[in-house]
Amino acid sequence: MPRTATEHTPIGQLDRSWKRYLRAEGRADATIRNYMLTLRHFSAWLEAEGHPNTIAEIDADIITDWLLDVADRTTGANATFHFRNLRGLYSWLTSRREQAIKKSESPMLDVSEPKAVAPPRPSFTDDEVSAMLKTCKGTGFFARRDEAIIRLFYTTGMRVSGLTGLCYQEDAPQLDNPGANDVFLDHKQPLVRLRLKGGKVHLVPIGPRAAVAMDRYLRVRASHAHAGTGALWVGPKGPIGPKAVNEMLKRRGRQGGVTSRVHSHRFRRTLATRLLDEEVDRTYVAKILGWSDLRNVALYASDTEQQRAWAAAARAGVDSRV
Repeated sequence: MPRTATEHTPIGQLDRSWKRYLRAEGRADATIRNYMLTLRHFSAWLEAEGHPNTIAEIDADIITDWLLDVADRTTGANATFHFRNLRGLYSWLTSRREQAIKKSESPMLDVSEPKAVAPPRPSFTDDEVSAMLKTCKGTGFFARRDEAIIRLFYTTGMRVSGLTGLCYQEDAPQLDNPGANDVFLDHKQPLVRLRLKGGKVHLVPIGPRAAVAMDRYLRVRASHAHAGTGALWVGPKGPIGPKAVNEMLKRRGRQGGVTSRVHSHRFRRTLATRLLDEEVDRTYVAKILGWSDLRNVALYASDTEQQRAWAAAARAGVDSRV
């Protein structure tokens, strides 16, 4: 790669140049390792989520989403650790020597440092999800596919990497077919099978409306040119990845008049919030979302409890008593 980064350089390709700079600045080996850890994790997340990865394309919203995801999976303190390391990276990129982007264009200017207790995570409202689904009316391939994807996200809270990794073969309907089919609509409880980190298999229940939407998609998929690829979700050029899914969600959001930011991870936040609103046991919430650490659930529980506290204060009507 060129010695000087440009705005079109993928951020993951900066590791060697940044390490050389940090060494020249006399940074400790442990500090350099921490910086490299952040860069590797951020770059891997961008690829898994289908986000753009060049310096010019990465914006504050993308960085904020990653930090929230880190807080979801680990802790707010860990998100703060990565925030500070990214701030160091962008200080280098905007320096007079590098000038990959202008200081005024740094996305870190619009990213707030995470707190030890992460801030509330916005979830979709029911009206927003309904608005997106209304744009999927019809019997065409894309209408059926997109409705099935949105409903599957809404009912399972799965990650986009898990969704795009689902397999489908019509002639392998039983559960004992690893690598062949991950969709089981004929069980008393319809299921999809996800593969988590470390090879762990996670069976996720799906609701009846999602099951019907999946069935409608599978029927129209059967005559698709790429039906034999083995991937559940296909498009004009074959299997679709995380980037295509997120672009579809944004398009459906715009068509439905959704003004808040639309991306796949918000469905995960939405499911966690809905389950807690219905007072589902936290252990069950963790099981459904594939978490082994109940602290992940606590992050959403604090948001839900705050909303309940505000609602209770409004009902009390203290302000109107005097």
